Amino acid sequence: MAKWMAGLAGAALLVTAGAAQAQPFDARKPADLAAALTAAGASGKLETDNKGNHFLKATQDDFNFSVEFRDCSADKSSCQAAYYLASWEMDSPPPKTLNLWNDVTYVCVAFQGADGTPYLKMGFLPKATDTRAGLIADHDMWLQCVGEFRNLLADPAAFEASISPPSD
Repeated sequence: MAKWMAGLAGAALLVTAGAAQAQPFDARKPADLAAALTAAGASGKLETDNKGNHFLKATQDDFNFSVEFRDCSADKSSCQAAYYLASWEMDSPPPKTLNLWNDVTYVCVAFQGADGTPYLKMGFLPKATDTRAGLIADHDMWLQCVGEFRNLLADPAAFEASISPPSD
């Protein structure tokens, strides 16, 4: 009986220790979201801007981007909105091309920054019920947008021709 009680107590300690270590994932928490993205292949770290807002400065597949967090709690530990953001050090395609991109791409928005460079942005609303797998699927969608936008930047005319109907 004593051995059985000792075994039961040991099992209870293991379960309690496991529960303490296995904290639930919450995509609204910048630290959880950053950890999931780095586990998915992005390298980088969570940083804080001069207003106390968190952002993930990251690199994946030879390209730099950030994930900005907004609408956060007073202590900045949980946020209701976030977005991916990337820019390229080159002249932006003309507004006509960026508008065409935005007309056919519903997820990632392109725009010309005040500095004249092209930017790409994809917003999302993290929820407590989001899973790591769902977050990674959204991250993969971001990477797909980046790949397509890079193609546009490499050859804007080819992009326009691929979208525009042939003229008669």
